[in-house]
Amino acid sequence: MALLVHPERGADEGPSGYRHRLASANFLTFKDLNDLEMIGEVDAMSAYRNNPQVGAGNFDPWVRKYSRFCPACLKTGQTWLVGWELLFADACPACGSWLVDTCSVCVANVNWHRANLHRCDCGHFLKAESFSSAPPALTRLSRAFQKVALRLASTELPIFNGLQLEQCGRLVRLLGSYGNGDGGRLPQKTGQVDTLKMSWPISTMAAEILDSWPLGFHRLLDTLRLQSSPAPQGKLPSAFGGFYSALYKGFKDSQFAFLRTEFENYLSQHWSGAIGKRNLRLKETVLKTMAWIPASQACHLLGISRRRLNDLIEQGQVQGQVRTTDGNRNFIVVLRADVQKLSPTMDDGVPLADAARRLGFSKQRLLALLPIICPDAKKLGAQGCPWAIPVASVETWENLIQRQVAIEQPDSKNVAFAHLLRYWPWTDDQIADLLVAIFSNEVTPIGAIRTTSGIGTLVLAVDQVDKWFSGKQKAICAEVTIPELALRMGVKQEVAYSLVRSGLMQATVRKVGRRNEQRVKLTHLEEFERRYVYGRDIAKLLGRSPRATADFLLSEEVHPVTGPGVDHCRQLLYMRDDVAACFLRHGFGMPPLIHSLTTVTR
Repeated sequence: MALLVHPERGADEGPSGYRHRLASANFLTFKDLNDLEMIGEVDAMSAYRNNPQVGAGNFDPWVRKYSRFCPACLKTGQTWLVGWELLFADACPACGSWLVDTCSVCVANVNWHRANLHRCDCGHFLKAESFSSAPPALTRLSRAFQKVALRLASTELPIFNGLQLEQCGRLVRLLGSYGNGDGGRLPQKTGQVDTLKMSWPISTMAAEILDSWPLGFHRLLDTLRLQSSPAPQGKLPSAFGGFYSALYKGFKDSQFAFLRTEFENYLSQHWSGAIGKRNLRLKETVLKTMAWIPASQACHLLGISRRRLNDLIEQGQVQGQVRTTDGNRNFIVVLRADVQKLSPTMDDGVPLADAARRLGFSKQRLLALLPIICPDAKKLGAQGCPWAIPVASVETWENLIQRQVAIEQPDSKNVAFAHLLRYWPWTDDQIADLLVAIFSNEVTPIGAIRTTSGIGTLVLAVDQVDKWFSGKQKAICAEVTIPELALRMGVKQEVAYSLVRSGLMQATVRKVGRRNEQRVKLTHLEEFERRYVYGRDIAKLLGRSPRATADFLLSEEVHPVTGPGVDHCRQLLYMRDDVAACFLRHGFGMPPLIHSLTTVTR
C-alpha cells in the first residue's frame, strides 16, 4: 500500500517523530505506520541507515518505548528533534532545557502510540508542560549525540568523533553507571534506562566526566579505588571492581583505544600495586611508565642488589611502600621518579671482590689497605653490607700499570711488589703508605712484569724503596701489641686479650709479613684509662682488700663492667665516673686520687 501524502522530513527531525507526522498526514495511526514499515512500504529510518552500527549489538541507542520532548521548543512549533529520541541525550540540544517524558496531568509516561504527536493520551497539550534548564555539560552531551546521529562532526565533545551512535551510548552508560555506582560489580546493568527517571543520573555523571576529559575520567577512577576493598593494591580487578573487566571485555573495538589508553595513563601515574608481564591486556609501554614499580625492576634499573635498595629506602633516598596481595604475600614497590632521579648519580663503584681481582690482591689484603689507598671507598649500608670502591680509583691503578715498561723478570737490584707483599716484614699500613707514594710519584716503578697482572707486577728499585722507608717509616710507632699493652697497664696478657675480646679496648688487625697481629693505638689506651679504673687500684686507695672493696661498691649500686662474675676477665673493672660519684656521696674527698689511679700502679 502506497502512502498518499509524503511530507518533507526536517533535516534534524527524529525518525519516530517523523513517523507520527507521516501517519497523521495519511490518516493512519502510529502503529499502522510501524506495520507498513515492517513490510517495507515505509522507511522512516532511511536518513540514519548509512550508519551500520545504529541499533546494532546488545545496545539500542534509541528511546523506543516512551516519548521525550522539550516543552519550550514545542511552543515554537519546531519538529520533533532527533536528539529527543536518543538514549542518554536527556537535555534539549536546541535550547538546553531538561527533556520531559511524563504528563503532569495523568502522571503517566508519554508513549509513542498516542493519537496526536503533541498531545498525551489524556488530551493534555505537551507544550503546556513546565521546563527548566539542564546542566551545561549535559546540554553539550546531548548536542554531541544529535550530531553523531546526523553524521556531523561534534565540536562540543570531540571525543565522540569517530564513534558510532551505538558506541557513544555504550560509553555514556559505562561512565555514568560506574560514576553513580556504590562499588557494585555490574552497575551498568541498570533497568528502564529509557525513562528519564533512570537515565538522567547516568547521563549527567557521564557528561561531567566527558566534559572535563581526561581529568574527569581520572576522578572516576579515584572514586572506584576508594569504593574498593581496604587493600586493593595487589590486583587491578580488586581495585577497580567490574569496571576493569567491562573496559577490556566490552570495549575492545579500535575506536575505544583512547579510553583504554587513558586508563593505562592513569595506572602509570597512580597505580602502586604490582602488574606482571603476564597481563596481556595492558601495553608493554604501561609497564615502562608506571609511577610505582616493583623492587626487582628498580634493582635492575639501578644495577644494585635488593639489600642495597632496602638501604636506600631506609635512608629516604627512594620512596618505597609495602603491598600485600590477596594471598597475603608482601612485596615492595618504589617510586619510579626517585629511581630515575637517582640513576644518573648512582655510583656504587666496584665490589670488593672485583676490585681485588683487577688489582691483584686478596680480598683480605685489599680490605686492610682500603682506608689508606682509597679513602673514598664506602660500605653500602649498615654492618655486613658490601664495600663499594670508586671505579675511577681502580681504573687509575690499571692505567698506571699499563703505562709501565714491560719487564721479563726483576734482577737482584729490583723487587716486584708481589714479592715485597709476600716476604718483607711490613705492616699493612706501611704497604699502604708505599702504594700512596707510588701513586703520588714519590716512588717511581721502573716497569711491570709482562706475564702477570695487577699491582703486584710493578717492579721497584730496592735502593729507592729503602731510602723511602728510612725517611718515612722510622718514626716511633703509635701502636702497641697486646703483650706491650699488658706491660703498660700492669696486668697479665690474658686480661689484656680479654679486654680486647669484650670490645672495651679497641684493637686493629695488622698483617706483618705472613702473619696477623693485633695492635692498639696509644690514643685508644689513653681513652680507656680516662673512662675505666681497676678494682685493685680502688682497693689500694681505700686501704681495703679487693674483696671488701668490691662488696662495698656493690652495696652502693656500683657494678663492674667486666671481671669475675661478669665474664671471663680476671680483673674487676669499673666506670671511673661511677666510682668518683660514690666517693663524693660518702665524703671521701678523693676525686683527685681517683683521677690519678692509673699512675699509682705503674
